[in-house]
Amino acid sequence: MTKRWSETQHAAAAYLRGHGWPYAEAVGNGRQGVDVTGTPGLSIEVKSLTDDRRPAAMLKQAMRRAGLALVIYRPPNYGPATIDEWPCILRLEDVVKLLAAAGYGDGPSVAQLREQLEGSG
Repeated sequence: MTKRWSETQHAAAAYLRGHGWPYAEAVGNGRQGVDVTGTPGLSIEVKSLTDDRRPAAMLKQAMRRAGLALVIYRPPNYGPATIDEWPCILRLEDVVKLLAAAGYGDGPSVAQLREQLEGSG
């Protein structure tokens, strides 16, 4: 585990704690599973790479576990002070559902999706 990776994982957990997940914790190196615990329903991978790995491979890693798969990615030359600008990678299907639940979109398919979401909540 590199210092940059550890710093990134802890910064991501702290950010989540301050934005609705008060129990978010960085797990550290050597533990199988998600990189941030205390986020029920989410499967979070935290990546701090200096090379250009393929986003699909990162997302597949998060998708191996139950929950909404997402990758928090710290690009090269980004520090903890710019965490609001770090990209997050999600499946398009999940983004569409989240946007529909938040009131975005129009048309019969979005209305149907909203009904499904309201029925499951």
